[in-house]
Amino acid sequence: MFKQTLRSKGIACLIALGLLKGIGFAEENKLKLELVREIRLKEKLEDVRVMTSEEEVKKARKMAGLSSDEPIFPVKAIRTEEGIKFFDAKGRVEREIKGIGLLSENGEYFFIGNEVRNRNNTVVWKNKELKGEILAISNNGRVITTNYRFYSPEGIGGFWLDGLYLYDSKGNLIKEIDVELHALGFRTLNNTIQFSSDGSIFACWENGNLNVFSSKGNRIFRYSLEDKHVCRFDKLRVSPDGRYIVVSTHMGGTTTIYPKGYWEKIEEIKKMAKEKVHKMVILEKIKITKTSDYIKKREEEENKILKEMGLLPKEVYNGPYRGVIFFFTKEGNLLGSYNVVPGEKAIAFSPEGDYVGVGDYEEYDYNVYLFETQKGTLLWKYHSKEGIGLCPDSISISSGGKYICVGLVPSPGKKYEKFPLNRYIYLFDPSSKLLIKKDAQASYPKYRGGFDITIDPDGNQIFGMTDETLLLFKITGGDAK
Repeated sequence: MFKQTLRSKGIACLIALGLLKGIGFAEENKLKLELVREIRLKEKLEDVRVMTSEEEVKKARKMAGLSSDEPIFPVKAIRTEEGIKFFDAKGRVEREIKGIGLLSENGEYFFIGNEVRNRNNTVVWKNKELKGEILAISNNGRVITTNYRFYSPEGIGGFWLDGLYLYDSKGNLIKEIDVELHALGFRTLNNTIQFSSDGSIFACWENGNLNVFSSKGNRIFRYSLEDKHVCRFDKLRVSPDGRYIVVSTHMGGTTTIYPKGYWEKIEEIKKMAKEKVHKMVILEKIKITKTSDYIKKREEEENKILKEMGLLPKEVYNGPYRGVIFFFTKEGNLLGSYNVVPGEKAIAFSPEGDYVGVGDYEEYDYNVYLFETQKGTLLWKYHSKEGIGLCPDSISISSGGKYICVGLVPSPGKKYEKFPLNRYIYLFDPSSKLLIKKDAQASYPKYRGGFDITIDPDGNQIFGMTDETLLLFKITGGDAK
């Protein structure tokens, strides 16, 4: 086991000496993955919560009466399309709650209706006057809600969020926060805001700006990335202890800049332009015979009104399209940034927050990166040359950066008949050496979907979740316990 205080210099020294404890470099000490548990569910899986600290694992073992040699079932709770299920350390369902809910990161609380309940299904608080829709719930029962509306102007669709409402762990509204947020869909919406594990801060992305707030809703800092030509937000992650924030973005290309107030007025302006064109046709001021001519004229009138109101969007070219990851402290200091492949990425902190793992893909190959969070610097990059059309869907790091685990799925948009349809688990050591390459879903080769994986803090087990299956693997061989 690596000590939590191990830093990149220590890792570099150990790598150079070839003395990394817990990893077998000789062929006879090769690590393997053994499938020890598989649970198939009838309903579709949507979310999962697992044990993330050594203390949690020890406590769960003791309560379940498991020895240190027996595999522990790391799943605390899952959310399906039908409701929420809570598990004990032996993988037995403790409790099942029907209905749509939202789980806290530690799996100890969930939000349903206008209530926050704990895993015993006891109501912690209830507020009949709750404003907006649930967006996030902290590990101590705080809740953030928002008002949002769906819109679908030409070429763009998604949600527009008007402000946030922060409720304390007793259900009292303690702050209304003025932010504006454009999300392309529910997946993006869920990645725009996150609490730290201790609930001391939460971070929120706001159209080119990163905001970090205290637990009472006071803004700690607001960092603008608009001048860096960020054209699209991808994902936001807060370290477990709240020390660091990582933001994944897309930069370059042509950006449309929408003035403040544009989205609040656009529907009204469209209606005004439509009525104006109709009136011009009725009064025979213009003659329109084609639908394309009508659309062109309506857009001209929309732009005229937008210009008069100072709301006309601007198109700006920001150079070649690329992905960029930014590293911040909770105080608002930019530690560094790194260019990656544009597109959706897998991102995860180590349990102590000292390391960040990132996975992306290009063409038929993929990349895995390991960063030192404290400096925002790259420790290594692994570039596959397999050409088999796999992409990282999830990534997880064990305590101290001992193992970096990646869940891979077939790349979207590829010709699937030429490539494997299975899900894979790849396990790396701190030097980027590929230790394990495991076909995790050989029994369901034709099913396409995500693959969320989590390695336990000790680095002894790997848990995987597909859209309908829970998988538990044990790491064997080498010096694995």
